[in-house]
Amino acid sequence: MIEVSGLLRELILALTAEPIDYALGGRVEQIAALILAELAAARIVPIQIPCPRDRRLQAICTAILDRPGLQRGIEDWGSEVGASARTLIRLFQSELGLNYRQWVQQVRLADAVCRLSMGVPVARIAADLGYRSASSFSAMFHRALGAPPQRYLQSVPGAPET
Repeated sequence: MIEVSGLLRELILALTAEPIDYALGGRVEQIAALILAELAAARIVPIQIPCPRDRRLQAICTAILDRPGLQRGIEDWGSEVGASARTLIRLFQSELGLNYRQWVQQVRLADAVCRLSMGVPVARIAADLGYRSASSFSAMFHRALGAPPQRYLQSVPGAPET
């Protein structure tokens, strides 16, 4: 995952407004070249969300990616995907190298960073992700990424103020 600067975000939006087939040497080609340059310079965020091969894990992971604030433990998925909690625990570790809670946290961090960069307030993100308070969310964010959400976002050039 990378941090998307304000410039990169605007370039991407500008490119999506253009036709897929564009003339070489024009404005759209320059936008695409700038996007590539910004991508090369973008800071990598220490968030990894590995994707599973096992169909049971795929069902779980897809549901969580669709709704990062979903509040379900590994035990809750067993009957839905046709596997015991112990099997799912083993599969998460062997296929993804993370336990279930770690994987869910990575999804939530990725969602939070994205939403923070769009200017969504920390309290709203915390509530949407199922945290009891903005401070508990901020503490988790700080432990995982080394800075609270407001300070972390300030280190991203062009990011909106929170």
